[in-house]
Amino acid sequence: MKSDTPGRRNVHPANKRPFLAHIHYFRAFAIINIVLVHTWVAPSEFSDRADAHLLNLIREIAFHDATLYFIFISGFMFSYLSPKFTLARYYHSKLVTVISPYILMTMLVLVARAMPDVLGGSFDLGAFLASLWHALLTGSAQVQFWYIPFIAVVFLVSPLLLRIPRRWIGAVTLVAALLPLLGTRTGSTLALGQYIYFFPVYMIGAYAAMDYASFSALIRRWMPLLVVLAVLSTVWLIWLAGAVPTWGPLNGSESLFYVQKMSICLIALILFQSLEAHDLKLVSLFATYSFSIYFLHLLVEFGPVKLFWFEQVDAFAPQAMIPAAFVFALGVAFATLAVSMLLKRLFGRYSRYVIGA
Repeated sequence: MKSDTPGRRNVHPANKRPFLAHIHYFRAFAIINIVLVHTWVAPSEFSDRADAHLLNLIREIAFHDATLYFIFISGFMFSYLSPKFTLARYYHSKLVTVISPYILMTMLVLVARAMPDVLGGSFDLGAFLASLWHALLTGSAQVQFWYIPFIAVVFLVSPLLLRIPRRWIGAVTLVAALLPLLGTRTGSTLALGQYIYFFPVYMIGAYAAMDYASFSALIRRWMPLLVVLAVLSTVWLIWLAGAVPTWGPLNGSESLFYVQKMSICLIALILFQSLEAHDLKLVSLFATYSFSIYFLHLLVEFGPVKLFWFEQVDAFAPQAMIPAAFVFALGVAFATLAVSMLLKRLFGRYSRYVIGA
């Protein structure tokens, strides 16, 4: 996300590493996926319709576990920017550009929810502070906020990756990459299974950056297999049609989603490399404001407007509900980008403390 973004064009001011435009563009791809998985959803008033169920299936298969893309990028950038790594600067950067906006956004959401109690004279400060503390620890203020306390722990321990001898890192990463096949993801709940599922992706990203040319050559060599894996896992998920095969704590669907999204991630990485020399201004804007968009998109979505949109589509073109819902979700993405740019201008150099941009 924004906190990992190197300086625009040519070099990063801190470590003189070349700016990788395609990784920047990949970040835009990731945030669009995140927005779509959260907003390409029918309002509850339409949830019993057959097309709403079909929409849920399509959305889940296309975008579930898209968080994996961000985690890969985060691991990549950690390793890529590590030659002049200092622990104090690293932790300070994460505190300023990740934790600070998270605290402020969580407070904003909870204050907005508490306003009826404040206006009604029934506000309980003790209960509010308890709920704030719980929300900060668990990321429960909004559905996407779980990622911040999760990634905060990853940031805390990731410097340990630099202590692994280079001759071992390939084998360690390969073994770790098999763990998500257990399908231990715990939804948006922080638990050990969440780290078993996602931390290996962070390690894969970090390993990719250590010898990026060799890693890219390897991915190109195995590209046909990756395409086959992406297609077969997608077909299998369609065949399951939302059914979740489980074996105790293990989730077969999450195993398939890992294969699917990791394959797409590596395929997309190579495809975006072909765009390295292109100046894609709109894509770059989504990448630059990705962290802000991540925080704000469900606030910008605004339920009453969404319900009105669905009611109008249902009245005039009910058969077009799924594509119309997709158009609305894209509209949310662009509207959130506009709001993020406005807030950036409003807060100026302090905006990174507020929205991470």
